[in-house]
Amino acid sequence: MPSNELNARQQCFVKEYLIDLNATQAAIRAGYSEHTAGQIGEQNLKKLGIKRAIESALSERATKTERKAADVLADVQELAQEAKSNYLKDPSNTAMLNGALKALELEGKHLGMGGKVEINGGIISIVRTIVDPPIDFVNCPSL
Repeated sequence: MPSNELNARQQCFVKEYLIDLNATQAAIRAGYSEHTAGQIGEQNLKKLGIKRAIESALSERATKTERKAADVLADVQELAQEAKSNYLKDPSNTAMLNGALKALELEGKHLGMGGKVEINGGIISIVRTIVDPPIDFVNCPSL
């Protein structure tokens, strides 16, 4: 189902989901019942048309910000080296590493990269990158 075939509430759900990537809150803001928003949000994320619209919008966001998955990975690698160096100087200082990884994880999430940014034994992992053409959104209807 192409994005232009989504009904108004589904289009609103997609637009709202892009704010914080929280399906339950997006469903509530799109006008679904608070009592069923968790279920509806989860179901919406499984619908092919909605999934494609979200992936496309995330790809468009990444293009507009001119940040790519490779940029985030390069930053993670740089921060990992800096954090490792600082950690070797003072093993009790892990705050910088944790804060930097969380910030990059959130940035990566908004760029459409799935999962967590992790460092395990010097190996940096990012789950996936989504690349689709951009789409246009309509304003959310009055509900």
